[in-house]
Amino acid sequence: MNGGFGQYLTNTDGLHLRETFACLERIGAIKTHALLTAAVELASGFDTYVAAWDEKSDRYSCLDREFYEAAGDLAGLTADAFLL
Repeated sequence: MNGGFGQYLTNTDGLHLRETFACLERIGAIKTHALLTAAVELASGFDTYVAAWDEKSDRYSCLDREFYEAAGDLAGLTADAFLL
């Protein structure tokens, strides 16, 4: 929740996407999963996430706003999924 989707994707080059999607699914973070999917799809047709960010930073920012408004309590969802 720090830096947004553009930063996550450009810093990691999507290295941990498979694991991230699996974790979001497991904890029931449906909206966050959908928003991350949309962020990844924004990079379609670009060689790198950095190139996508350079061209579509406004659209990434819109996804970030949606995330911050609707993401819910990811820590709470994680605790519920793994501690119960």
